[in-house]
Formats: sequence, structure tokens, C-alpha cells
Amino acid sequence: MNKKFILIAGTITLTILTIGAFLLFEYANPWVEEKLSKQLDSLRESPINLTYKKLDVNILSGKATLDSVSITKKEGKNHYTFTFDQLKINGLGVVTYLINNQIELGKIKLDNPHLVFTRILDADSLNQEETSQSINLPDLLIKSFESNHGTFSIRNKKGDSSNQFITGKFDLSVRNLKADSAKKHEFKYVDLDKLDFGLSDIDIAFPDSLYTTSVKKVNFNLDTRSLQIDSISVKSRYDKYKLAHVVNHEIDWIDIGNPAIKISGIDIGLLLDHGMYYVEKATIEGFNAVIFRDKRLPFPQKPDTELLHQFIAKLGVKTAIDTVQLKRGRVEYQEFVKQGVGPGKVTFEELYASFYNFTNVDSIQKKSDYTAYMDARSMVMGKTLLEASFTFPLVDNGRQYTVNGKMKSADLATFNPMLEDVAFVRIEKGHMNDLEFEFKYNLEKSNGTMKFAYEDLKINTLDKESNRSKGLGENIKSFIANTFVVKTNNTKNDSFRIGSIEFKRNEKKSIFNYWWKSLLTGFRSSTGIKAPEETVDTN
Repeated sequence: MNKKFILIAGTITLTILTIGAFLLFEYANPWVEEKLSKQLDSLRESPINLTYKKLDVNILSGKATLDSVSITKKEGKNHYTFTFDQLKINGLGVVTYLINNQIELGKIKLDNPHLVFTRILDADSLNQEETSQSINLPDLLIKSFESNHGTFSIRNKKGDSSNQFITGKFDLSVRNLKADSAKKHEFKYVDLDKLDFGLSDIDIAFPDSLYTTSVKKVNFNLDTRSLQIDSISVKSRYDKYKLAHVVNHEIDWIDIGNPAIKISGIDIGLLLDHGMYYVEKATIEGFNAVIFRDKRLPFPQKPDTELLHQFIAKLGVKTAIDTVQLKRGRVEYQEFVKQGVGPGKVTFEELYASFYNFTNVDSIQKKSDYTAYMDARSMVMGKTLLEASFTFPLVDNGRQYTVNGKMKSADLATFNPMLEDVAFVRIEKGHMNDLEFEFKYNLEKSNGTMKFAYEDLKINTLDKESNRSKGLGENIKSFIANTFVVKTNNTKNDSFRIGSIEFKRNEKKSIFNYWWKSLLTGFRSSTGIKAPEETVDTN
């Protein structure tokens, strides 16, 4: 009797479940599918303009697929198209959707996503204001979102022509994404528990650029609010002797190799809500740059070089970076002057620098008394330690920029690789005991003092054609110069000569030129060495 009852009850239950499943799949499944389609179709006229070819829902397995999806924006200055072959959903929460009208998804995976971002350069589009229409998102919970092996490109478009200048790959991983247009969220439209976003194999090549840039990997982590950039390379399309002839004027040829950059303390809320870039710290490690300038060509017609407060005043977006650090850098500067035999060079090894308070935000500027600071140290020519400190006014308040520094003892002949090919003089011997300098500068000129203690200085002029010591007559001139003009010894005793730093700025030249030429006047007045530009035009 009991067995017969159990058999009958089981049969009835199985029949009910079968009929329920049939009814659920036959009627509820299309109803859910239709309701989801309507919500997705409502996004066709939204700012994200979502379209798709087919939606397939299976509420029994909790799976759904969306085929041939496209998200586009074609208004204003920036257009984009985001496409993928198929969007796969696992863990479709039918009960929560039917009861609470909340779309709950266990896992979403994108197949072959591709993003095209287009900057429109036509005059009409550039003058067109971006719309501020809000995105009406449904009550949505996505527990896991994965997008692997995606590709992207960024291009400029003007008229009928389009130039692609950035390409790369991307991966995206999100955990517990929540969206609801009726609620306020931490990240503008959504809340997130975890986000990892990575770019790789990035190539940057503007059509009219003289340089190409490649980046091996970029990764952003929401938990740590950090951005890691690995292996950057910036290279010229031309070799260092050809570049200036391509543009027909002086220009810096630059080769930058493989620095690692870490940006930490990124405030995502300020970026999304107010469009402000705030970063606690940016660290650049392993920076290696070679810079070459061929001064045998004419100097270019160019705008005046801006000092820091002028540059900051023109920044289009609010920006604040508390600290920028450079670690283990190396910079080599080469210069080929008119009538030179080859390029002179100076190197800065083991370069460390820290820059503080880069910002155009008034409230943050005020906390630092409207001043930015920089400390730097390096082994010049790999032989002697140079340390320097700088202050930079962030606004035009009448304050001057300041520089002060010191250098340890060194054999002065260490600097011949630059002096011989640029100034056509050779230091035969001489020892620097120590060097201290300080000066102020503004938009027009610099002034300050230099304490350059050295002894037993002997110099010789060189033939411009061969870079060899000149004949007897010219060497007599060098003897007279060493005896009567150049101060052979300048030790810190009663006759110690304090050099005067005075230089009128050339507004077309770089800030590095301004610093170097200011220091050069201090060296001249300390030693009595004739100014290089009085001998040959090195400017």
C-alpha cells in the first residue's frame, strides 16, 4: 500500500514538474525574453545606442546569449563604436527579475570585443557641444564580467579621410557591478567591488609625427587605485643626423627606452563626477634617454617657451599630482655645433628627482603657498655628484623661480667630451674642490652667485677643423690666456673669486638652456675663461 502510494505520488509530482517546466519554457521563457528585449531596446535611443541581432534566453538553465552587439555614439566631438560577436550570460536570476524587476546575472563573458574611438576634427563637430543626456540603466547586478583578448583602435577623422594612430589589445575583469538609475552610485552610474583593466601591445603613431611610441603593458587596479605602465619606448622615424634635415631646422632627436611608471592614489570619484585628475604619486623608474641636437641647421621659428606657471594656467582640465618621482634614470645629451668635428656629450647617471605640488587647482595651490618644489641628484659624467633644489611659482604672483645646488670634487678634465666639441677648448688639467651656486630667474633674466673652488687649471684651445691642439702661435695665446686671463687657482682664501650669474633669457630656448646658460656665466666670471659664443656660434 505504501509503495503503491509513493509510486503514485512520485508519478504525479513528476508529471506536475514536467508540465510546469513545459509551461515555464513555453510561456514564461518567451515572456521573460520579450521583457528583457524591451529593456534592451529602450537603450537604442539612449546615449549608448545599443543594438543587437538576436537575444536568446533559457530560464531553465539560467543562460542567455546576445548576438552581434553594437554600442555606438555618433554625436559631438568624440565618436565610438564597441562591437562584439556574442555576449554569454550564465546564472540569469529569473526569480529576482520576476519578483523585484532586478536583472541579476551570475557571469558575463564577451567574445571578440573590438572598440573604435574616433576623434572628429571637422569644424562643425569641434564647435558642437557634448550632450549631457543621462543613461537610464535598469536595476542590475552582475556578479562577474570578463572580457578577454579584446582589440581597440583610436583614430582621427576629418571629412572623408580617417587616420588610425593608436592600436592595442585589452582585457577587463569586473566583480559585483551594480547599476540603478534611481540610486546614487560611487562611480557615477555604477558601484563596483573589483575592477582590473589591462592594455597591451599598444602602438602610437600619429600620421604627421616624427616619432613612434610603443607600450608593452598597462594595468589599472580599482582596489589599489593604481595604474602600472611597463616598457615604454619612444623612437624617431629617422636617425639622429637625418631628422633635422627632414624638418630643415634644429630639433631634438630623442630616444627613450623602457621606463616603468606607476601612478598610485588615483581619485576615481573626482574624475567621474568633476572631470578632475588627482593623483597622489607618480613614479618613473629606469628612465633612459638619449637626446641629440644638430645645431648646424637654422634655429626654427617657434612660439616662446612657457615657464611652469604659464603652462599650468593653460591646462584645459583641473589636475593635481602630489609627487612625481624619477628613480635610477640616465640622460645623455649630445650636441653638434657649427664648425664642429663631432657631437659633444654630457651624461647624467643615477638620476633621482622628486617634484612636489604639480597642480592648477587653487585650493590645493594655496596649501603649498602657490609653490612647487623639486629636488634632484645625479652623477655627472658618471664621476661626480650634483645635487640641486628648485622652486616654481604656480601662479603669476611676482615671485621668482629659484635654483640652488652643489657639486662634489672632480677632475675637471672629466668634462672634456662636451667642451672639446662644443667650446673648442680642452682642460689639460685641473681639480674642482667643490662647487656651490644659487640664482633666481623670471621671464626675462637670471641673477645669482657661484662659488667655484678649484686649483691648477690649465686649458688649451683646439683647431675647429681637427679638434687638435693648435700650432705654436695659437698655443702661445693659450699660454697667455692661462697666465693672465684664466685664474689658475681659485681656492677659498683671501683672494677667492665669487662668480656672478647674470643671463638674459632667450624666450625661444628651453628651460634647460636657460639654466645651463645662467650657470655658464658663473663659470666664466669665476675662471675668466672666454665665452664660447665669442669664439663660435654655439647658440
